[in-house]
Amino acid sequence: MHGIGATARASGLSVGTLRFYDGAGVLRPAGVDPRTGYRSYTADQVRAAQLVAVLRAAGMSLAGIRAVLRVRHDRAAVAQACAAHLRALEHDLAVARRVLSTVDALIEPEESPVEPTRATVAAAELAAALRTVRHAVSDDPELPALRGVLLDVGPAITVVATDRFRLAAVDVAATVTGPATAALVPVALVDAMIGLLTDAEAHLEIDGGRLALTTPSGTVGGEAATEPFPDYRRLLPAAPAQLSAPAAAARAAVRAPAAERREGARGQVREFTLLDAGADAMWIDREFLREALDAAGEDAVLEFTGPVEPLTIRAPRALMLLMPAKPPA
Repeated sequence: MHGIGATARASGLSVGTLRFYDGAGVLRPAGVDPRTGYRSYTADQVRAAQLVAVLRAAGMSLAGIRAVLRVRHDRAAVAQACAAHLRALEHDLAVARRVLSTVDALIEPEESPVEPTRATVAAAELAAALRTVRHAVSDDPELPALRGVLLDVGPAITVVATDRFRLAAVDVAATVTGPATAALVPVALVDAMIGLLTDAEAHLEIDGGRLALTTPSGTVGGEAATEPFPDYRRLLPAAPAQLSAPAAAARAAVRAPAAERREGARGQVREFTLLDAGADAMWIDREFLREALDAAGEDAVLEFTGPVEPLTIRAPRALMLLMPAKPPA
């Protein structure tokens, strides 16, 4: 056994940081003296602390570190989690570059125009992506930043919607020219775009705060919403969960009678169902689960990381998160 001081020296983490990770449930000591509160760590935990120090230095979030520690004896899973973190960092860097690229235009707008971003995409794929995330758009008038669909345009287009209780994201292949950008599309314009996407190919242009979608059948366009959309990539799981199951059992739970009814926001009565994954059983809003499963399709897989962690529904080109509800009293 190693004392907390020796563990701190071996790992590069401070004693205070080790205490913090203990309280956060990330790295609990093997033993705690009931009289003095002195913490003791095994040799394996010292190695885990060294791993935590490296991940922390790489800027990984607390949730990401916790996820890596769960699979740290699986080299492939750890490599996958680290690769996902690098992709998130690269995205953040691309966002920073995109934002900073507008500085000159703000200082000398007439001399430094910002190039529009244009994307060519298969109309059917973009329509399917918009339909897949449409159910997750918020209808709360007090949350204007969530009353639309985000088009995050880089090498491809990521289509995202969330209402705080659920999140849906779909990647769509595209040919893109111009700087990486993002536009929050109001839901009325989203529906108009879906109605127009009936041809083989579509062209999307985002120019500042305005966007236009053109197909051989016509053009729809409008102003993007100005409210800042949440940083959704930090919410996505760093690695696939160890416990997963096909969606068939969840579909059966949706069809079964509600196990629990509760009054939700704005006086609405919501129905909840229990998804039994052993120690990771969780309560999920039944209507939210039904909509997510319908949008994900037949090949969806459910991933469980814990009773208070989001339920992940993973499809070939889509990923959805559902927040669990508190267990009944």
